[in-house]
Amino acid sequence: MLTLLLNPRALGRILTDDEVCVDVKSFKRKVRPGRRGRVSKFAPYVQEIRQLRDDGYTLRQICDWLATKRIKANVAALSVFLLRAARAGSTRKRKDRS
Repeated sequence: MLTLLLNPRALGRILTDDEVCVDVKSFKRKVRPGRRGRVSKFAPYVQEIRQLRDDGYTLRQICDWLATKRIKANVAALSVFLLRAARAGSTRKRKDRS
């Protein structure tokens, strides 16, 4: 049986000793998954954002363009989105170091 060791404060309360080591099925029944899988508000515009970036526009200028689409954006959030999108879309294979 696969077990999961929990941080005693993982569920927002202190766990008893018998609750600290919980099997995965019971953990999944008690705890909902995090935000993984959430779609970014920038996702529908990823091609246009990349095109603007390739054409030399700054992140601030792209944020201004997104504002015309009624999308609130700041440079930091847009930067993180672009980094994650690049990482997710990367087709490079890592070199084998063996």
